[in-house]
Amino acid sequence: MMFWGAFRWGKMGPGVFFELEDGKKINSTIYRDEILKGPLQEFWEEPFESIQEPIVMEDNAPSHKKVCIPVRKELGMKCHQHPPNSPDLNPIESIWAHMKHVISKEYAHIASQCKGSTQLLTTPVAPGATLTIL
Repeated sequence: MMFWGAFRWGKMGPGVFFELEDGKKINSTIYRDEILKGPLQEFWEEPFESIQEPIVMEDNAPSHKKVCIPVRKELGMKCHQHPPNSPDLNPIESIWAHMKHVISKEYAHIASQCKGSTQLLTTPVAPGATLTIL
């Protein structure tokens, strides 16, 4: 099982659970079709309120490359890249670690029901909460 999710200042975005066969990973085509052109695009197109210059912050995972680069450009997404799973260089990893912990405790009971589907996790995030986690 793999989870992808998005959030921004003050708002939790969509989350997607993927059921993967043993040894399988998300490749760039799956990421483009299931995430980038789906829930991430929809979340990106929502109003950003007080955020002047929104960015998409991804690590440098292989699934974020190749066929995804032109799609992000087409959608007008400005990206901030970091090495994969590098908490010292990518502060978002600390937030992901916290979210993985919360999801494993609070959403484990629905994970089996969410396989391959998009689930909206609408828990509000207080603007200072992400700073506390960092």
